[in-house]
Amino acid sequence: MEEASGSAADPDNVRSLPKRELPLGIVLDACPNLLWLVKGGSGIRNWREFLAAAEVARPSLGISPSAREDARTAMGEQQAAITIAAIYQRQDQIKSAGGYLRNLTDRAKDGKFSVWPMVMAPVRAKLDAAKVANSGVAEAANELETAGRVVRTEKRLEISDALRQNLDKRGPKS
Repeated sequence: MEEASGSAADPDNVRSLPKRELPLGIVLDACPNLLWLVKGGSGIRNWREFLAAAEVARPSLGISPSAREDARTAMGEQQAAITIAAIYQRQDQIKSAGGYLRNLTDRAKDGKFSVWPMVMAPVRAKLDAAKVANSGVAEAANELETAGRVVRTEKRLEISDALRQNLDKRGPKS
């Protein structure tokens, strides 16, 4: 098992990242595993519910209350919860969630960490995978149509309106 790198954001690029808060819809698109922790399966409808779900995830990751409190102090409550959610999403790739959070907290104290790259990386990966899957479906459909069979299949990745708007603002990845 390979441990995730502590470089969630390149220090030189942190200053160029958006200063506004991440929309909840984008965070949930990037960290859907957190939804498993919501009682009653009702989903997460607001930041208060998101913070509560992240707090449920914390002990299961082995993150101590003091590590969480240090992260809250350095990043703010919402950013610390987003970071915990992102760690929870990738827990199979992270050897020590508590140590990783402390590393990111230290980077945040030095102004060298932002949750934006941590959240946007899995979102971009989902979109890229969807593009590949959709192109494969289109190619297979074309081959079947050429062979005289008409197939009407469609695979789509559904994303929230907030994510779509954010990605439209940012333009295509270069």
